[in-house]
Amino acid sequence: MIRLFKKILYHSVYRKTVCAYALSLVVITILMLASVFGVMTSSMKQQTMNTSQQMLEQLVNSADRAQTDIANVMSVIAGSGNTLRVISEKEKNQEAIYSLFLELSNLKGFYSYIENISVWNLNSDVCVHILGDPDIGRENLSVAEEMQQEKQDILCRDISVFQEKINVISFFWYFPYQNSGIIIDVSSDLFQYSILDGSTDQREAYIIDAQGTPVTQSSGVEMGGKKISSYLYEVVSQSAPGKERIVYDDAENQQFVFLAKSESYNWWFGDIQSYASFYQSYQRVSLVFGGVLGGFLLISGVAVVLFSQKMRKHLLKIVNKCRSVAGMEEILTEDELLYIDKTIARIDHEVYMNEKYIRSSFLKNLMLGQGMPFGFPKAKVQQLLETYQAPYYGVLLIKLESTKEIPEESLREEYSIYRFTVCNLADEIFGQAYRCKTVEIEENKVAVLLLSDAYEISDEYVLCFQQIKEFCQENLDLFLSGSMGCVVDKREDIYLSYQRAEQYMKMSRLIGKNELIDSNQMINQSYQEKNRKLTEAMIEYTKLNYKDPELSLKNVAHMFHLTTAYVGKIFKSVQGVSYASYVTQCRLEEAKELLLETSKTIGEISSELGFVNSAYFTTVFKNAYGMTPTAFRSQGK
Repeated sequence: MIRLFKKILYHSVYRKTVCAYALSLVVITILMLASVFGVMTSSMKQQTMNTSQQMLEQLVNSADRAQTDIANVMSVIAGSGNTLRVISEKEKNQEAIYSLFLELSNLKGFYSYIENISVWNLNSDVCVHILGDPDIGRENLSVAEEMQQEKQDILCRDISVFQEKINVISFFWYFPYQNSGIIIDVSSDLFQYSILDGSTDQREAYIIDAQGTPVTQSSGVEMGGKKISSYLYEVVSQSAPGKERIVYDDAENQQFVFLAKSESYNWWFGDIQSYASFYQSYQRVSLVFGGVLGGFLLISGVAVVLFSQKMRKHLLKIVNKCRSVAGMEEILTEDELLYIDKTIARIDHEVYMNEKYIRSSFLKNLMLGQGMPFGFPKAKVQQLLETYQAPYYGVLLIKLESTKEIPEESLREEYSIYRFTVCNLADEIFGQAYRCKTVEIEENKVAVLLLSDAYEISDEYVLCFQQIKEFCQENLDLFLSGSMGCVVDKREDIYLSYQRAEQYMKMSRLIGKNELIDSNQMINQSYQEKNRKLTEAMIEYTKLNYKDPELSLKNVAHMFHLTTAYVGKIFKSVQGVSYASYVTQCRLEEAKELLLETSKTIGEISSELGFVNSAYFTTVFKNAYGMTPTAFRSQGK
């Protein structure tokens, strides 16, 4: 017997470890089951007390945060123009009512726990609410009048939603001068937790107000011949005044009662735990632990025997082939499972990274108009060609800019994380509306390849971009700007869409606009509209850069990739003056303000506004206004 045992343990640290663990588990189990039952019970009671108190604390804090959110929502509603129209007018205004209804419906979409929002006016008997049932409007007017008379801020009640009764907590805000106000009905589920154990036992939080009235429906049911709300109120009444946290040991009913008070609501949150559950839990744990231990020992014994007799020779053959691949030639041969696990993990990782690299390179080269590098598997390239096949293509270029300062040594790493995050977000959000794939282009740019069955790509991409942009601003301190390239019908022309997107992004940034721009919409505008847009862009760019002495029509034309003569002709036809005259006019208007509002010298002003020298500035100023800058300043004073 001893020889057989030694033979089983002769090879593999793994098998020795399994047996050592099995023996350790046997010893530990015997010690655990032989421990004093009272010590175990006391420990479980203490743990339950701590858990319940923590859960109640979290529930109270969550309820307080919810009240803050409700107050913010009420502030938003109160500041709305439509709300002011409804609560201030003494007669019904159907236009204001409908506009406010739409506004409230949109606002509710951001808060899943809000069941209904009502804005009411007791002077005109108007109640604008989301659910749309006239009975609810009349009921809300009645409730509002009662709450105002009794000076209540919070009320627990039932409302009908699609012919179903829902228990809600109503928050009340009253405007005394208009005899109007706001009611927000919040689902009572927000203020409680519920834990189900199988199909019979149930544990949940109970809530009562300062008078012992049940706030939620579950708080008003009976337990042991008495309503839970009455039982909890008795516990609160028996405790010392002023306490906000209560732990009560009800020896008669063999249960613990935990209570926590929310000052903002003046509510008590309660949790009831029975002693019997401790004993039952101990028995179940003992049985389960013993069964798992027995099964583990049985499986371990069988596995050790089978492994020793039949598997070792085959595994060693694999190990000898994998040693060099895994880079573990120095490790002893007995650890064959260690070889296999690490080798498989390394191979899986390399396959994944290789496929990801090929796909990214393929898409990036498509957008940049380059061919695939020599040596890439032809079968894989062909597979990618079939995957990204569509009637029409469009490229959305997204530029990333961090709004926080990043040290130079961390810049590359930070933007690598940004690109990775934006790519994943874009694939997920755009993927709900389009066939698409996002790829990293440069350090601060990513591109989304949209595959479409129609020539015109739906405007839903604007909403997708806005969703990603808002998320990045709120969570990553990252500002995004985008440019949509032209739609092409050949995969080989995808790079044209990318180039157009990059061109319009540069144009957008040069004129000071950081937003989403669609080159397709700009190209399809009428001739007059196109000229007007071009002139507006030139004017906006000029207003931002007129102080630059290098500013000229030639530079502006080069920025828009157009000829100087063409741009000058369009600007004069739309604006009525030449571009050079417009620039001079902008500089002279600023010069007048500087002469009157500052004590700067003529030379300083001329240099600041981009004039060649003060003499030229004086000449131009006199030709325009009939006096020198010095005379203008003296006359103004």
